[in-house]
Amino acid sequence: MVNQIAALMGAVAAVGLALSPAKAAQPSMTPEQVVALFGAAGFPLGPDKRPLNRCRAPADPKVSFIDMNGDGQAEALFIDEGSCYKPDGRWYAVAARSPDGRWRRILEGEGAVKATGATARGWFVLAATSAGRTKELRYDGHAYASADRAAGAAVATADGAPEAAAPPSPDAQSASASGGYPTDGWKPPFKFAQLPSAAQAAILSAGGFKRDGKAWKGCDGASSVDKDGVEIRDLNGDGRPEAVITDSSSECHGAAGQGFTVLMATPGGWKTMAQETGIPMFLEARGAQGYPDIQVGGPGFCFPIERWNGKSYAPAGARADDGGKGKGKPCKL
Repeated sequence: MVNQIAALMGAVAAVGLALSPAKAAQPSMTPEQVVALFGAAGFPLGPDKRPLNRCRAPADPKVSFIDMNGDGQAEALFIDEGSCYKPDGRWYAVAARSPDGRWRRILEGEGAVKATGATARGWFVLAATSAGRTKELRYDGHAYASADRAAGAAVATADGAPEAAAPPSPDAQSASASGGYPTDGWKPPFKFAQLPSAAQAAILSAGGFKRDGKAWKGCDGASSVDKDGVEIRDLNGDGRPEAVITDSSSECHGAAGQGFTVLMATPGGWKTMAQETGIPMFLEARGAQGYPDIQVGGPGFCFPIERWNGKSYAPAGARADDGGKGKGKPCKL
């Protein structure tokens, strides 16, 4: 494993953002943290311990460390090339390190990215080019977003001092109304019970549940969910948490007695990623955008596997349970 980690960090190269003063020293990391960094950037390790790209093929991304906001901490810029990426043959991703030491993805995209020489909220303003089109990206307080979504951020030249920017509101309704992400302003650890009531209602309503007095009901009133049945977690390490709702009912969900709904935060609201009868187990294997495969548990010994394809969780075979690794023997349902 040590040799494999050394090979990973051998990918570190000078592929920076054309601002040499911003280059930073490679941070000290354990082998486990190096693996976590590649996973957070969207390059999980395959069975042979080599990084995999969006096509689940072996990749050799180049990595450089850059201080993108002048705080003395290095962000990691990944550049990968290959036929997997259409039409430019090139992919970029940036991962930032949280105070707790975990890496999270704050930017990814097709094509090329470079710094413009300006800053917003203290972070570099970037220009991303793909298929001959260029768009401006600004840090919105949580991740990089197109300039229209990050409107209101303070902008200054690279030699100037950025103005202070007000933190985004955690109110889901105001975020939805403005076209922002409903999770804007949220800080880990994420606890559903600690969210404003409007944010809680937005999540449950998006999952198809309806308020019934103090309770929330699904499946035409046959199932119920409470605050303990909603988990807010960052499934793919991009810094934006998803919501996992669990509802209970033998009438609705049969022998499994339980169903689950996975929601993704999108500009203006929440989007359903998966909704199934069964018990969700998030596996080590990952699909598009770094989202984990889901094993749908229940009675029996053979369980369906679903994989995120960029639009939805779709069937990806079935395997015997092996404790959450998703590497059990293939089986037939």
